[in-house]
Amino acid sequence: MALECSWTATIDKHASEADLALGKLGDKFLITVGKELMTIKPLSCLGGKPYVLPLIQVKEVKLVTSEWAFPSFVVVGEKTVDEEAVSFFHKFFFDEGETAIVE
Repeated sequence: MALECSWTATIDKHASEADLALGKLGDKFLITVGKELMTIKPLSCLGGKPYVLPLIQVKEVKLVTSEWAFPSFVVVGEKTVDEEAVSFFHKFFFDEGETAIVE
């Protein structure tokens, strides 16, 4: 049984909410979900360091499917910045549908 699952995804630049944390890091990402962390690594040469979210900060993950588009998923959560709760929202498309998921 795998302890991590990874897949490639493209950020949804047209989501209902702008992704302030990841929107400037590129379009394509490698997302890895482990036992305690979600790591979102930009695949562009300008992307920089991976964005790491402790799963305890993730409040909701939604899978969105449509017959007209690749499956996508939304990650919603809350983290503390300077002792203040800040909400976050990330939306991605699976690059190759379900075949993009690798263990």
